[in-house]
Amino acid sequence: MKRVLWPLEKSLRLAVCCLFAALLVAGVLLWGAQRYWYWSQYQQDRLQQTLDQRRQQVQQRQQAWQTIAQYQAPFNRLLAQQIIGTEQQAEHLQALARYRQQHPQQQLQYQLHAPQPWLAAAPIANLQTFASPLNIELRLRDEDALSSFSLWLEQQPGLIAPARCEMRLAQPSGIVLNCEYLWLTLQPSPAELR
Repeated sequence: MKRVLWPLEKSLRLAVCCLFAALLVAGVLLWGAQRYWYWSQYQQDRLQQTLDQRRQQVQQRQQAWQTIAQYQAPFNRLLAQQIIGTEQQAEHLQALARYRQQHPQQQLQYQLHAPQPWLAAAPIANLQTFASPLNIELRLRDEDALSSFSLWLEQQPGLIAPARCEMRLAQPSGIVLNCEYLWLTLQPSPAELR
């Protein structure tokens, strides 16, 4: 009877070996699948972080572009008025000299000082406000002439801001105007030029 059981026992051992081998292969496959799943989760997390960073960069750039678009028109106006950039001191003096020639009856006297950093204005980005004090004295026939002169000053390059103005009646008629103005420009701060 032992001989009859021997092929059955051999088949049973072979079946147990095959089952053990199948379990071993299944375990290795399961371990490999688990490692691949963890690796893919890790890659997915890394890609999600990269995507979040890119979205944040895109959002920051869109905000920067919106800021640029918002301030483009005022910036262009400042450029057109020559408020940004180096001051045109010679051009200012020439404009005042031309005005004096065109209106000799007003007896324009002026003195334009060298530009200096204007401490009343905080720096904007890398631009600092510079002011050139301008003293003006002239004789005007009436308030209309004063309005015309003020309008002429506003049309000159840069920004002219009145600092102090005194008016008194002239003899026999008219107005004597004695004013101090600040001719303002925005220029790169000295630290930026280095």
